[in-house]
Amino acid sequence: MINTDSIGSIGVFVNINPHSTETRGVNTNVSQLLTVKNRIGLAMLLLVLAAFALRVHRLDYQALRGDEAFALLFAQQPLGEMLPSLATIEPHPPLYYATLHLWTSLLGQGEFAARFLSVLVSILMIPMIYRLGAVLCGVKAGWLAALLGAINPFLIWHSQDVRMYSMLACLGLGSVLLFSLALERGSKSGEKGLWVGYVILTVGALYVHYFSLFILAIEDLTFLCLYLFPGRRGREETTDSPAALDVEPGSKGQRHLLRRWLVTQAVIAILYIPWLLYVGKFMLGHTKDWIEPVGLFSFLRRFFAVYSLGTTIPQDRATLLVWAFVIAFLLGCYGLVRLSRERAVTLGVYLFLPTAGIWLISLFRPIFDERYLIIVAPAYCIFLALGLGILLQQRIKSPGSTARSLASVVVGGLLLALMLTSSGYSLSNYFYVPAYAKSPDWRALVATFRQQSAAGDLVIHNYPDPALQYYLQDGLPLVVLPASSPLDPVATAEALDKLAAEHQRLWLVPQPSALWDADGFVEGWLDRHCDKVHQEAVGSLSLSLYLTPPAFLRRMTPINARFGDRVELAGYRLATDVASPQSGILTTTPNTALRLTLYWRALAPMEVSYTVFTHLLDANGQLWAQKDNPPVRGSYPTTEWRVGETIVDKYDIVIPPDAPAGQYELVVGLYDATTGQRLPLLDKMGQRQDERVLLSARIVVKYQRGKAE
Repeated sequence: MINTDSIGSIGVFVNINPHSTETRGVNTNVSQLLTVKNRIGLAMLLLVLAAFALRVHRLDYQALRGDEAFALLFAQQPLGEMLPSLATIEPHPPLYYATLHLWTSLLGQGEFAARFLSVLVSILMIPMIYRLGAVLCGVKAGWLAALLGAINPFLIWHSQDVRMYSMLACLGLGSVLLFSLALERGSKSGEKGLWVGYVILTVGALYVHYFSLFILAIEDLTFLCLYLFPGRRGREETTDSPAALDVEPGSKGQRHLLRRWLVTQAVIAILYIPWLLYVGKFMLGHTKDWIEPVGLFSFLRRFFAVYSLGTTIPQDRATLLVWAFVIAFLLGCYGLVRLSRERAVTLGVYLFLPTAGIWLISLFRPIFDERYLIIVAPAYCIFLALGLGILLQQRIKSPGSTARSLASVVVGGLLLALMLTSSGYSLSNYFYVPAYAKSPDWRALVATFRQQSAAGDLVIHNYPDPALQYYLQDGLPLVVLPASSPLDPVATAEALDKLAAEHQRLWLVPQPSALWDADGFVEGWLDRHCDKVHQEAVGSLSLSLYLTPPAFLRRMTPINARFGDRVELAGYRLATDVASPQSGILTTTPNTALRLTLYWRALAPMEVSYTVFTHLLDANGQLWAQKDNPPVRGSYPTTEWRVGETIVDKYDIVIPPDAPAGQYELVVGLYDATTGQRLPLLDKMGQRQDERVLLSARIVVKYQRGKAE
């Protein structure tokens, strides 16, 4: 069997004489070795191309989610202004944002260009997963791990995300890989370059995300274990495996490794500690309010489900499909004890230290979110590959294939097939099923604004999602209200009142959130004080158009009816979904809803919560339909009205299907629900005139042709 690990050294150690018999034999061996190397290179190229195709597929099909938009908007700042913000506004180190700033300066701010940065760093992970898997568990496990990493839905999701998590995983993996290779090489030629590369990638990871400190912890603990307890060969080790950390306690080689390690750690500390000192006082008090504490069972369930299948499979199905991965993982844990101490410690610490550490910290300070643990995703793929390899390699060890070895291979093949199929199912949902889109369709929403907006319009968003700001950069002005959470109701109402006075029309994009405007204060205020004339769903989003008092007071039919000395009905607007009054007459049909909007004005404080009544009467005064409720569908009682404010009060009055054809009219008034006593309608002299006001519009009900009247 040809040892491909030695291929790269052939030209150094072989002196070729084309005229000698020995040389001809050497040429034959070189050709064989190069052929194997070419095949390996071609196989890796095909795997990388497949991973690349999955990562660029529909790369810009989905709109940016809020965190992506924030990253792009944040990276637009000059680099000098960005650093102070990273300590106070965006609690992340600067490397990713600086890279994104330069990247988008060259390639633009579009979704494809911005996400392509994550694609590139994600692609680099595939050969590194192979190399680390081969170093720790053998070549076959390396190939399986690279295959699983190439199709992993969680890694692909983040490779199409304008955030730092793919870069974090890539740099963390590179750091662990060079660390492992440097230990394997010991004091041999070329080890210095590995240590230099290790320092560069480790510092890079630390400047991408603070959870990269777990990378340092992985490597420090691993080195400490290997330094204090030199290795043994595991049951599965062969002489073809890369050299182990083969140094004796107190030997020159051990002292050399210790010096290298101390120097690299010192350099890393010198390069990173200044940043920690700069941001430390801000980061110590930083919390993630949206992260909830998680129990051990829930933690494990989420870990296996997300790192195996992503988040785009229904939970009931994911619970079943994930067992293929769990079985392979448990077999990988069994395979871990068959490796040499060096490899077992490196791989085990790589996966278990960050995972256990984050869960333990979460017991006291909730910090667990699957993306924060992305640094262990490569190790998880290697564990799965190690477990599958235990089953699939039975064929190689037993050419005669006993029933037991054949069953092992069949089970391993079925597990691998199920894992590949499940990953494909998850990716199909992610790419093609709207319910699993990573973000709402902000582009369609903004396109609707552009089609229906008018000069002077303003958009109000009741949640600070940067995606809307990103897509509206060259469009309508945008205001986020409330300005903070928890909201200040007085300040928010004053801000809305000011906007309503300055604009004819206001668009609202309501976005429910338990963390921001949880009670819908903004929408409620607009419903009470502005006239909602249009509402539309755009995918999972919705938008509403409101006319402000300067606009709706011009469109209403004035009536100026005073009820007592407390409230005035300034006017009204009447229509159906398909018609408006013509010359004061609204023609409609039975079973149609009349859309009545009343505009009240508070004249004095009220101690009684009055009920509004709206009655539909025929020419003989018979009642055919009515709506009685406190104003604004019961959400704004008169006891809360402020003197001088105008309240918009809407009613849907359905004409009964058995209502006869003819002329109808609407009367409106108010009464005390506890006593039934109505507020008197006063004339201009302040004298009692009636207990209700007759609206001037006349309603004519006609039957459609072909129906009996």
